[in-house]
Amino acid sequence: MLLSRSKIKLSKAIPSSVKWCTQYMDHDPLISGAQPSNPWISDDPTMWILNNVLVDIPTERRVLRWSISLCDLLQDATGRHHFELFLKKEFSQENIRFWNAYEELKYAPQSMVAEKVKEIYE
Repeated sequence: MLLSRSKIKLSKAIPSSVKWCTQYMDHDPLISGAQPSNPWISDDPTMWILNNVLVDIPTERRVLRWSISLCDLLQDATGRHHFELFLKKEFSQENIRFWNAYEELKYAPQSMVAEKVKEIYE
């Protein structure tokens, strides 16, 4: 019944929009503070180091982003790595391995789908 409605009351839409905006406000580059100096202008490589794909110590902003949703955690290579280490301690690492195999299968060429499905099954 709710899915067939094309209109939503403002009294329902505004609070959810405000909640979403306040949740993501710290991660908006226009609202939040500037990152370290631009490496194209200065010789400071801090921005490159902090924004590497896989880093030893992630920034606080990056970790806070992971706390928002599991999708944000899994999209970040460092977050996925730390999550896999956590799952290994909990003896459930096969869950993230299955997810990784599924993600590879999703973008695999059609000629390799049968082979990848067999690998996942085994």
